[in-house]
Amino acid sequence: GTITITGTGDMYNYSNTIEGNDTPWAEYVDDITTVVIEEGATSVGYCAFNSCRNLNNVSLPETLTKIAAHGFSFCPALEQIQLPAGLLEIGSYAFAYSGLKSVHLGAAVEAIGVQNPFAACAAMQQITVAEENANYCAVDNVLFTEDMKTLLCYPGGLTQESYTIPNGVTAVGYYGFNENKHIKTVTMPDTVESLRYGAFMGCRELNQINLSSGLKTIEALAVNHTNIESITIPASVKSIGQLSFVCYALETIVFEGDVPQIHSDAFGNELARLAEQDDKICAITAAMSCGTGLEA
Repeated sequence: GTITITGTGDMYNYSNTIEGNDTPWAEYVDDITTVVIEEGATSVGYCAFNSCRNLNNVSLPETLTKIAAHGFSFCPALEQIQLPAGLLEIGSYAFAYSGLKSVHLGAAVEAIGVQNPFAACAAMQQITVAEENANYCAVDNVLFTEDMKTLLCYPGGLTQESYTIPNGVTAVGYYGFNENKHIKTVTMPDTVESLRYGAFMGCRELNQINLSSGLKTIEALAVNHTNIESITIPASVKSIGQLSFVCYALETIVFEGDVPQIHSDAFGNELARLAEQDDKICAITAAMSCGTGLEA
């Protein structure tokens, strides 16, 4: 069925918990196929249409300036959407796990949520940005900040098996490559200093990644649930976050320098399996037993 939103100003922000969501249309979420937001509305609220599993058609007004976090997340039937020219802000996970195949960001977009708004969109193959946009750009369908310092989104539907991160990029953003099922090899330049939360999480075919010699921080879940068999941690790395390298194919860990600050669960159970092969790994497992040199 169709739900039509009328009125002026910002929409309410809602919530979505294991008990369900608190939108007025909560009991109909599985019946909603079309959402029409009429002129005058200026935002889509937090979790407004989250988990509308059969939603396949959305009409947004030209007055809209913001789509809040999780506005249309977990909408697998939503394959296309026309974002209004005046849209200023797209919140974290706004379209995550949706069925979007492509998206175009207009010249007005000035803020994108910390967590990739298009994370785990398995069908997405195309991201374009208006040339006039002063804040963001797309190169070969990959979304970056305009200064090319942060890679924000490598689409989940890109089918190429290898990718070279452009020189000058300093960070791979939160959930940047999240759950791309095709990528096997990633090459990064020495300018990369940070792999942010969940950067490559769920890239299950990823089996080769050369970490930048300038890398300083590997945040939680950064390379979690990939197919990495061997990883070399550069001497430049200062910290490794929780569950960063829970990779079930992992066979070799090499530390080029001193063991960095490392979360006790950074490698999950993989260290116990590999501890005998390297003195530094033994040192880590010993530290885990007594709690020294590690983040809790």
